[in-house]
Amino acid sequence: MQKSNVANLIGPVLSQGKEWVVIEPEPGLEQGELRITILELLEYEHLIDITVARLPMCFMDVAFNHLDNKPAPEKRKSQECVRCKFNFFCNGFYPEMEEYVKAIPDIPIEVVIEVTDKCNQACSFCFNKFEYRLDARNARKEMNGEEVKCVLKKVKEMGVKIVRFSGGEPLLRKDIFNLIEFAKDLGLKVWLNTNGTLVAEIAKLIGLVENVLIPIHGFDEKTDEAETRLKGSFGLKLKAIELLNPHCLVRCGVVLTKQNAANIERFYLLAGQHGIRIMEFYRPIELGRHDYLKKAISNIASLNKKHNRNFRIANAIPYCFNSQVARVAQGGVYDDGATRIVVDSRGMLKPSYYLVVPMGDALQTPLWDAWNSEEWLALRELRRMPIQCTKCIHRHTCRGGSRALAKLNSGDIAGKDPLMKRPVLR
Repeated sequence: MQKSNVANLIGPVLSQGKEWVVIEPEPGLEQGELRITILELLEYEHLIDITVARLPMCFMDVAFNHLDNKPAPEKRKSQECVRCKFNFFCNGFYPEMEEYVKAIPDIPIEVVIEVTDKCNQACSFCFNKFEYRLDARNARKEMNGEEVKCVLKKVKEMGVKIVRFSGGEPLLRKDIFNLIEFAKDLGLKVWLNTNGTLVAEIAKLIGLVENVLIPIHGFDEKTDEAETRLKGSFGLKLKAIELLNPHCLVRCGVVLTKQNAANIERFYLLAGQHGIRIMEFYRPIELGRHDYLKKAISNIASLNKKHNRNFRIANAIPYCFNSQVARVAQGGVYDDGATRIVVDSRGMLKPSYYLVVPMGDALQTPLWDAWNSEEWLALRELRRMPIQCTKCIHRHTCRGGSRALAKLNSGDIAGKDPLMKRPVLR
């Protein structure tokens, strides 16, 4: 692969109706330009499976699953590899590609702080019901402002660049803007999860946050309100999106309830009408198999092509559930302790929003100690997934599906995700 127009690389393959392409870079290419080219290539991943051969996984960690990790006799490892977070499953690099090798630090991409349990909505599928009854969420003791700031200082000391404020609804917290400004003064990037209905507070976020996630639980006023139990919720969210869109990256999330899954194209049309650039779909976090998702996955794949979008399922779902899952899902790389630390409203550490496995107290435990604890390492290094998954070609991205749903449905964190079928072998 030489410096080239990406469309010229992909266009001929698409015109032949092929569904995959392997691109091989020549040694010695300028690294910055090569990274930009790979990012541009991945804008086509909703149309075609893209593999970049011979480059080591560490060259670009956000695209590691598209880079070469096939075993080969001539591959080797260096001291850089020993310090890299990919070392436990990476097969090394080709000697002529050593200049592209660089250790990726094994630290979280972000720390999420659930600053409150309180919420002005009452969604039936809220994952917080696994920690406490939703009617009791106003009673649980929450960290005070100084305690949250103590956690923020630890995030900075750990070297993590991003803090995400979540809840509940974080904008219900009276000192939330003071906490955001404190995080900014520490040099952290601030991301926010909000339901978008507190429009007067939303307007104050402009210039303070880089990334905002707003959930849309229906495709019109009636369907959104049926889930949120909040009158006017749909219009308020659209107003929030309109306010924030020019100033930061706005992402919208859609839980694939049975009704939403049956009306997926309505969300694509909604995105086009309101300038929504990124829309994420989520499988529900609740008991049951949800076999209706199989058709939803096929529809997402076809609608991405039809509308030229790259909307994806953002939480863990087994790649073996449907042949198109790998095309439309991010896998488990953001779930179950793989890339983030979550701090609940009391200060308790956990591996993800909905995997409630106590990992210590953020106010008492150094974040490094929690992140490198045996239980966290076992999750991160895939020692808590079914043995059937260990030879699957998708294991490092899929990660065995959801450990939270395995635990919920079987009682065993290392059990099968309820949607799991047979592993995909070479």
